[in-house]
Amino acid sequence: MNCRSSLMPALLVLLFSFVSYSASAEWYETTGEAIIYDGDKETAREKAIRDAFKQALLLAGASVTSLQEVTNGLLTQDTLEVRSFGSVRDFQVLHETYSEDLYQITIQTDIFPEERLCRSQEFKKTVSIESIHLANREQARVGNLFSLPKYLGNAITEQFRQFAKYAVLLNPKHYPAASYRLRFTIDDISLDKEETNKWYIWQDKKYDRFFRMTVSMMPHDSEEVIFNQQFSGRAPWTQDIYSNIDLRSGAFWNSAYGREITRSVENTIRGVDDVLMCQSIRGTVLKVLANNRVSIDLGSIHGVNKGQLLYLMHNADFIDHEGKKLPRHITTNKEFEIEQVYTNTAIARTVGSKFLGNVQVGDYLVDQ
Repeated sequence: MNCRSSLMPALLVLLFSFVSYSASAEWYETTGEAIIYDGDKETAREKAIRDAFKQALLLAGASVTSLQEVTNGLLTQDTLEVRSFGSVRDFQVLHETYSEDLYQITIQTDIFPEERLCRSQEFKKTVSIESIHLANREQARVGNLFSLPKYLGNAITEQFRQFAKYAVLLNPKHYPAASYRLRFTIDDISLDKEETNKWYIWQDKKYDRFFRMTVSMMPHDSEEVIFNQQFSGRAPWTQDIYSNIDLRSGAFWNSAYGREITRSVENTIRGVDDVLMCQSIRGTVLKVLANNRVSIDLGSIHGVNKGQLLYLMHNADFIDHEGKKLPRHITTNKEFEIEQVYTNTAIARTVGSKFLGNVQVGDYLVDQ
């Protein structure tokens, strides 16, 4: 299905709402999928198209909050919430397939690449997993899913590698000082009490299973929550309710329920990445060196490159009248240029001939 000649108003609004355009567009080929509920292939197809379109926009650098309605393979309502300076020109459906419980569709989308939204996009923010908690262990009895937190951690690690553009997941055993911490709570993995095939008495009973997860993110040095969101879904539980599931097997992760978990994890990573995109990066001064140079705890894993400019910020924490230590930071216009870059650290020197004088260990270099 070629949609080149009939772009709907939603796409036209999207196209003309951006302030700048690149000299050339890029084509993105993406595959979307959706679970088929109760044999409703039409609804699943619409959801799969939305998913494919969202993947294309995200590949081009956008942040998509919602995609609401598709009719006959075309967007029909202006319900896109897109954070991007790119633009959509055209898209076409290449091919589509479906099985008993899954609809897949591949589209090709013509998108102008985005321009930079904020200076902090240049840098990667480091995150680590603080905990993955199973809230209701009784629900794990069906399928023997008690080790789900462990294997969910593996899925999170893999999804970070695939989809995160502005964040990098660090192993706390090797990198204990990540800038942000993630807490995961698996809230619900219960079976739906109502059978999905109750009218087919000759078949074994089939149930949907829920998956709901809450994710919170805090800076490494405080309990201030900068991201807190719940991700939920449901999918057919195709395994016998009395069998033990091997969470190491591809069979589980390729099942409808396994794919639903993977989708929830992907949405989590997208959300975290979007929040961190324009978060300011801050490098702590580790050592004051000769010749107006300092060593900081930012390196190549943070996206630091030779020639980038950072600004000095003094750490001026103070003790209040109750004896509590409170943070205070004093910004300056003193520039530092990155001179040497290592994995976890970098050397920066002052721009011009300004004397470092009052720079101390524990001060910061920031990007804005």
